[in-house]
Amino acid sequence: SGFKVIELGSTIPGEPLYVAKGYTEVSRETRKAANGHVNTIIKMRKSL
Repeated sequence: SGFKVIELGSTIPGEPLYVAKGYTEVSRETRKAANGHVNTIIKMRKSL
């Protein structure tokens, strides 16, 4: 029992850290913030 997988959303600058820690990319999407700034969010996953 317990958790088997961790999923998170990373910004582009954070991606190398998560890859180094064993996470893999699942998908990418672009999101627009309320102030109009556009961010790429990388969905990442790691099995425990």
